[in-house]
Amino acid sequence: LKQVSLSARYTYEALSYVWGNARDTAPMILDRTLYHITKNLERVLRYLCSKESPRVLWINTICINQNDLDEKSEQVPIIGEIYSRATKVYT
Repeated sequence: LKQVSLSARYTYEALSYVWGNARDTAPMILDRTLYHITKNLERVLRYLCSKESPRVLWINTICINQNDLDEKSEQVPIIGEIYSRATKVYT
């Protein structure tokens, strides 16, 4: 997990993730931190991730702290810009 500024011009793909039952979760450890992600997101990540061709993904449910209203209020207005700068957007 890496925090970067949009002005840094990183190459990344974005995943607009809004589907699935929020109560049907699976554990994911990222930078030694436990996250509970939906099983649908877990399946998508397993499908997209490959050791042979690593990629950088921006996933709104992970990159925006859903429990922090201040963070959400800063991030939500720039989601369009985040998606427009992605090399590919999965919806």
